[in-house]
Amino acid sequence: MRKAIVIGLTGQTGAGKTTVADGLRHFGYQVIKADEIARLVTEKGSPVLQELAAVFGKDILKEDGTLGHPSRDPPPHQQKDQRRIFRWL
Repeated sequence: MRKAIVIGLTGQTGAGKTTVADGLRHFGYQVIKADEIARLVTEKGSPVLQELAAVFGKDILKEDGTLGHPSRDPPPHQQKDQRRIFRWL
């Protein structure tokens, strides 16, 4: 039985993550893009997006109900647990 090899690619914008992923895919490796999964699970009306809005407030939503881009620092009124979740995102 073949063991699975898991490789995580991280880096700044323009660091070459997509180039490396494309190279791996070329050699037959399966590539999973976490940012694409995150976009799918936070689509307008999704249970994940509803839960995020319940935890962080409706301010994280744009007028059309899609996920906005909150600042990296949560508002001061948020609880300790909310800040921890917010940073994890």
